[in-house]
Amino acid sequence: MEGICFALRDVLESVQQNSEPIIRVNVSGGFTKSEVWVQILADVTRKKMVVVQSEDASAVGAAFIAMKASGLAPAYPAPALADRELYLPNPASANVYAKNFNVYRQLYLDLKETMHKVSTVSD
Repeated sequence: MEGICFALRDVLESVQQNSEPIIRVNVSGGFTKSEVWVQILADVTRKKMVVVQSEDASAVGAAFIAMKASGLAPAYPAPALADRELYLPNPASANVYAKNFNVYRQLYLDLKETMHKVSTVSD
């Protein structure tokens, strides 16, 4: 779970380099059934996590990104937060994850080539 959250933080930081600061992340899907997993994601990213229920959340999110990038929408729509689950980062856990994130990044760089070789090995 932590490795996936670190990978998501990496993506989130890349997105933020070319956009306005991200303060809140709307999350949906099967992983949101695990309070532990959503809390880890909040701690790793240091972002508020809002659990939203949308069957096609990925497609809708992609459409909003495209609309904003093409100028068809001036801003991302803000969902109503009533009756939504909200997870806030725990500062103590976030500090521990911040140190581990630096290790994750270095390990990824060190093992990237090896991981690609492993993926080409056939049975």
